[in-house]
Amino acid sequence: MKKYTRIRKKCWASLWSPRAIHYRANQGFEESGVALAVILQEMAPHEVSGVAFTVNPLAGEANELMINGAPGLGEAIVQGEIIPDQWLARKPDGAVLRFTPAPKPGQIPAVTAGYKRPLRGCLTSLQIRELAGYCLSIEKHFGGTPQDIEWSYGDGAFYFLQSRPITTLQ
Repeated sequence: MKKYTRIRKKCWASLWSPRAIHYRANQGFEESGVALAVILQEMAPHEVSGVAFTVNPLAGEANELMINGAPGLGEAIVQGEIIPDQWLARKPDGAVLRFTPAPKPGQIPAVTAGYKRPLRGCLTSLQIRELAGYCLSIEKHFGGTPQDIEWSYGDGAFYFLQSRPITTLQ
């Protein structure tokens, strides 16, 4: 609790920095009307994180979901810093159609002679089915518009961090 008190005090103090005071003066804000809201949000568990598309954006296939995942935080996937495990799942049941594992450190990320793929990735087939079901429910909630969904998994449950329309479909 002391940590949060320090954070709130730092946020409140930031209202009175020279930069903030200068900004308010230039914008015509009254000092008496200055207010601040501090929101502290707990981070979702993230044993595995990733991105799911309710339509396969690479093939434009409306009957497939594409799910990307990797251990840990999903930021590295979103920023394109790593190659994640990738699943193509069938609509509407989420059955895995194809799995492409991420290359492990030191492996060449291409199918080459002698390259052995692991049997499964960072999620099980049952978890993929569960995730696909949630993603299709999110798509339905947004009127059937295909969605780009950021998710995490931890403590035995999926968490949904963000959903937006897929912008790369033609």
